[in-house]
Amino acid sequence: MCFDSGGMSSNLTPSESCERCGLHYPKGKDQCPYCVGMSDSQEKEHGKNVLATVCKQNSALAKIFIYGAVLSLIILLLSFS
Repeated sequence: MCFDSGGMSSNLTPSESCERCGLHYPKGKDQCPYCVGMSDSQEKEHGKNVLATVCKQNSALAKIFIYGAVLSLIILLLSFS
């Protein structure tokens, strides 16, 4: 993997946070592509859906790490017996 002197990958683009929905989008765009054209109620519903999706993904990732830690512990304990 190749990193520049700042420690960040060179393909990352600067972004800014949307004041309305809170999601990040590239600085070169005039408006947030996620919530442009949505009414306030649609934007709130979209925000809830995004939050629910992120929570599900984080929960699944946490389970994978816990299973991995338990498996590693079992292998470690078996190697000393």
